[in-house]
Amino acid sequence: MSLLHHDSLVLKFAPDLRDEWLTLMPFTDVIKSYSAGPQPQSVFYDKDEPQYISLDFSIWKNGECLSLRLFKITTEGVTLETDDGDFTSSLRQLHDFLRQLPREPHMFAN
Repeated sequence: MSLLHHDSLVLKFAPDLRDEWLTLMPFTDVIKSYSAGPQPQSVFYDKDEPQYISLDFSIWKNGECLSLRLFKITTEGVTLETDDGDFTSSLRQLHDFLRQLPREPHMFAN
């Protein structure tokens, strides 16, 4: 299912980040896991948490996170969360990361 189909997730839980969300549309083929929030139905819900979009590129095996790699977009900017800590990033750096990810061969054909 495409990210555009899930636009309602962002519009519902992170409407202030719609413009940032739209910049991710060229990368729908490499974004496999994402979320938006905060979501009131979540057990981790914090009403004071700012709106966010998260893109998860972590390495998982048998339901266990082996290597945390999560980009989190807020109105304050972009952060990369890793096992080694949180690092300041930017939309431009996130786009650069997404551009270099491997794509399926059919993405390069008409």
